[in-house]
Amino acid sequence: MRALTHSHTHILLCLLLVSCATKHPPPPAVTGDGILLRRNLTPGIQLVYSFNSVMTEKTVTDRQDLYFRLDASAEVCETVVDYDRKTGTALVGLIGESKWRIKRGKNADPEPPVEQVWCAAYRIDGSGRSVREPAGEVPAKLVRLHREIGQLSRNSQVCAPFPRERVRAGHKWEGMVLLPLAGMRLPRKAVSRIERVYKQDGRTLCLIKSEISLGGRDFYIGWKPGVCLPDMDVRGSSEGVFDVSGGVWRDMRWELGINFDGRGFSGKRSVASNIKMLRHRQRSGKAFSQFRERTRTFDQVLDRLYACDLEGGLKVLAGDPGDAGWARAFELTANLVRSFLAPSATADARRTGLPMPKNTDEGALAIYKEAGALAGEGKTAEALAVYERFLALAERDPGIPTRVRILARYRSAGLLEKLGKTDEALEAYRGVLTMKGDDDYSVKVKARANAKLAAADKQTQ
Repeated sequence: MRALTHSHTHILLCLLLVSCATKHPPPPAVTGDGILLRRNLTPGIQLVYSFNSVMTEKTVTDRQDLYFRLDASAEVCETVVDYDRKTGTALVGLIGESKWRIKRGKNADPEPPVEQVWCAAYRIDGSGRSVREPAGEVPAKLVRLHREIGQLSRNSQVCAPFPRERVRAGHKWEGMVLLPLAGMRLPRKAVSRIERVYKQDGRTLCLIKSEISLGGRDFYIGWKPGVCLPDMDVRGSSEGVFDVSGGVWRDMRWELGINFDGRGFSGKRSVASNIKMLRHRQRSGKAFSQFRERTRTFDQVLDRLYACDLEGGLKVLAGDPGDAGWARAFELTANLVRSFLAPSATADARRTGLPMPKNTDEGALAIYKEAGALAGEGKTAEALAVYERFLALAERDPGIPTRVRILARYRSAGLLEKLGKTDEALEAYRGVLTMKGDDDYSVKVKARANAKLAAADKQTQ
């Protein structure tokens, strides 16, 4: 369940849809044989994009109804830093500054806006196909980490990679495409079509549309066998303007609708985004050299994380990148990795890595997440112990959101019930009713606790 509803990290995956680096050298514009769609992978090519996105999610579980909305915007700088002539692939670096606001509950007030700096590194060929792959089977826990870091989604564009042959208007092709959802990869499910080829300001442009439609569970790649995964139905489309002469994406917009159904929960998610190119330039000199070295360093981090070497990735991230923005981006990734080393890591290292409201204790919320993960794996006693540890911390920290405290107490009551500790469970449900909190979400949880108590009273009469 957490792989579907974990909220803060979706923005990292959504922002990576600007991954639009292109081939070396640019293809000729238009010939009698048609056009060749290739990315410009010349080292030093730098693109700056603006990005805005809205995601909403409605989920129904055995115990509660959830609503989530995320509004995000960003400016992202993407640079081709290296080109390998032997393999025809390029290493691409990306750093972005993003801002978003989250709303949990239809009638709830939005949380304070969050600002973040993050980075990425990936290697692609001129067709837009990624060449980075995980080292063998990846445990479900690390797939979650890959999703949360977002950079590991590789080249997460909605448009399918380009065909290798020359094409004309009306040409259709299928291609493997990655989506901003955990563990999802869609082999041969995205169908792209060239709507038209036209001239503008002396340049040859191409309008490309892609459609995605699939259902079931055939798109999960890299998950450990036996992990409980939901059935999904995905419908989506994208539309982008590709500059054939320059070998770069100019603009792109896309939307997705996802219905999911798993054990104990069901729901739907919608995502809509717009990407616009602001600047296209060729960089060289000291600034470009520094960008290249920082990208190479982060690429080493990803190599270690793909090999499930979290400690090795942390060691590389501990170095000083020599730039304040990159330092913030490295620290973000380091905090995410530390959170997945729990419970063996120290309490100070149990950070989500994602900015919370300023009065929120990130370490306590990481423990809360750990409890939910244990409960999802059926480790009832262990989950109960961690929930109790979280509640003890929350009592000493008024910055922990009230709704999180209430839900933790309610869930601990349910775990006590599962363990057959009925009296303790009822006491915990009564404790939920006495907790302060009158927002819509807290009221719903209290109503469920009250219903549990009422059912118990009926049984004793």
